[in-house]
Amino acid sequence: MTKLMLLAILVAGCAKEPPKPAPVAGLSAAEIQRAREACRAYADAACRCAGSAGAQQCALAKPLPEALEMAIQAADQAGEAPTTQPRAEVLVRETVKECVDALAKLPALGCR
Repeated sequence: MTKLMLLAILVAGCAKEPPKPAPVAGLSAAEIQRAREACRAYADAACRCAGSAGAQQCALAKPLPEALEMAIQAADQAGEAPTTQPRAEVLVRETVKECVDALAKLPALGCR
């Protein structure tokens, strides 16, 4: 009898569904706009820079706005898979960080 009760308790405890994760707030329109502006500003500034440092920075900067757009699209379309959206949002934020950090380093390379 004790084994049967213990088995019933275990089955009842295992039958509960795990709690669902809280919904992700997502990227705001303002955050997306700032991200686009930051990456465009870096690409524009890097390609205006003269000399070999400018040419190298321009080559590195040109793909970042497109990479940002791809990450934004992935975050926007990630509704089907609950773990995909947060990962895509992290990718958006990491890409923006790269744009901002690289823009801040341009003056040290002789770019204005």
